[in-house]
Amino acid sequence: MGFAAYCAVNYAVAGNPFQFMIYQREHWYQSIGCFFATPAYQLRYALSAAAAHDSKALFGLWLPNLLSETAALVLMLLGARRLRASYTAWAIAYYVIAIGATWLLSAPRYMLCLPPLVLSLTVCTERRAVRYGLLPLLLASNLAYLVLFTLRWNVW
Repeated sequence: MGFAAYCAVNYAVAGNPFQFMIYQREHWYQSIGCFFATPAYQLRYALSAAAAHDSKALFGLWLPNLLSETAALVLMLLGARRLRASYTAWAIAYYVIAIGATWLLSAPRYMLCLPPLVLSLTVCTERRAVRYGLLPLLLASNLAYLVLFTLRWNVW
């Protein structure tokens, strides 16, 4: 219903319920694509940034995108058996659409908006050893992302 309301607002304002897709394409070069093509071009850009010694692009943009896409997929696969099937279906649909954007720069942010991912993390960290092993990694990555953002690197 929320999406229908959003389309109705677009229709009322612009005369086209899918006007947002035109704006995404014109201003941010976004359109719907194959989700497996996104990590492929991001890997190419990461390798190019590494070859050019462009650490801002490599560590601020391409590696966080690749890591968040991969970690989200692995985490959802690990938790899928213990979650409701509807949550897994929601996660798959969301992942395919969000990661399928043709010029994706915000994968970490998009993956944070996936509620079944949090549920999967909860299920996967029920064992104390896993939870305490993962906690320093998550804290370090959050701190690194904060530092890169504060330094005005390309973190989106």
